Amino acid sequence: MSTPRDLLREGARLFDGGHPWHAHEVWETAWRADRSPHRDAWKGLIQLAAAVHHLRRGNPGPVPVLLARAKTHWQAHGHHLAAHPAAVTAALARVEQTGVVPVLAPLL
Repeated sequence: MSTPRDLLREGARLFDGGHPWHAHEVWETAWRADRSPHRDAWKGLIQLAAAVHHLRRGNPGPVPVLLARAKTHWQAHGHHLAAHPAAVTAALARVEQTGVVPVLAPLL
C-alpha cells in the first residue's frame, strides 16, 4: 500500500515527466483516501495537472478556471503536503500568467 508521501512523489514524477493526466490519477487516489481537514491540497495538484493536460492538448478553454481553483485549494491547504508550499503557489501563478509548466518534484 502506498503512503500519501509515495503518491505525492509518484504524481510529481509523472507530472515532471510530461504525463500530467497520469499524475492527476495518482493524486486523485490520494485525495480520495485523505480524510484530513487539508485534503483539498490534493485538489490543487489535481486541478493543476488537469490544466496542464488541457494546455498540452491545445484546449485552453478550461485552463483559467482550473488554475484559479488549483491556486485557491493550494493556498489554503498546500502547507499540508509540500516542503515549499509558497514555491508551488508561485509556480501556479507562473502557469497562469505565462503557460510555463513547472517542475514540481523539488518543491514537494
